[in-house]
Amino acid sequence: MDRESMTNEENYCFDVAGYLIVRNVLTEEEVQACNQALDQVGRSDGMLEWPPPFRDPFIGLRDHPVLAWYLEQLCGEEYRLDRKPGLVGAEADDTAAPLASGDQPPDRSRLYYHQGNVRYCQGVLVLWALADVNPGDGGFVLISASHKSYVEPPAEVLQGADGMGLTAQPVLKAGDLLLCAETALHGVRPWQDKGPQRLLVCGYIGAQARRSSEADPEDEEKPVPDWISELTPVQRAVMDAADHTYPRPVVQADGKTCWLEEEAGTFHPSIYIRDPDSGIDEKEFYLWDLCGHLVLRGVMDAAWLDAANEAID
Repeated sequence: MDRESMTNEENYCFDVAGYLIVRNVLTEEEVQACNQALDQVGRSDGMLEWPPPFRDPFIGLRDHPVLAWYLEQLCGEEYRLDRKPGLVGAEADDTAAPLASGDQPPDRSRLYYHQGNVRYCQGVLVLWALADVNPGDGGFVLISASHKSYVEPPAEVLQGADGMGLTAQPVLKAGDLLLCAETALHGVRPWQDKGPQRLLVCGYIGAQARRSSEADPEDEEKPVPDWISELTPVQRAVMDAADHTYPRPVVQADGKTCWLEEEAGTFHPSIYIRDPDSGIDEKEFYLWDLCGHLVLRGVMDAAWLDAANEAID
């Protein structure tokens, strides 16, 4: 890259929408090499561990200078691979799963923040288009601007029963690079095109972000002190010692004792619990928070409209 930083347009697009498409990053030869390796090996994951020469084009994607430049802009110079490459929608269950991620309630270990010249982006999903993704093809979808929403999305939106016109499928050409904030709501929809789906996804995090459970344990930078083994599981969790995986363990207490929840995750304080008697339509509330506007249909009946127009005339 021959410039020091992202353009104002790129910064604004990523901050507002939560994703950025960089066109024509890969050459036809690079795309062809990846597709040939996929066809010959016949697998949809583990590319970096494939024997040479099949892994070589994917190592080239991992180390691509354009990707490295944008990751330094978004996550900082000490970014690291957190989710190994794999094809989107390769598992049948992926297309039935609800939209994932989001940042509600706010999880500081995956925080996104940008104000003025200060950006704090803890995680980025990277998607390489190895084939065209046309309108209506399905595959990777996301909800624009959801990486900064402060309202929990309705269940119908997550499950895809009611997209509310919010779920978008990026249109890509082979060779394009899609960068998506990890906290944006995203998922996979059934593939509709006749050809194979060839969208490769991997994930990167900032230097201070916690590893996901999918990360390679060898990525751990700091050795674990010997005295850590003398701590209880609760003490280890409180000190964030030894286990740096994500999501982090949840510590509960009753005033006398402390214990760990069976499942890790983000603890939801009582202020984030929904009140079924509030009288608020959760879909309207979510749409207002996400988009900043709300359209109420059919408020004025025909007689009211006629009277108003007649008065104006």
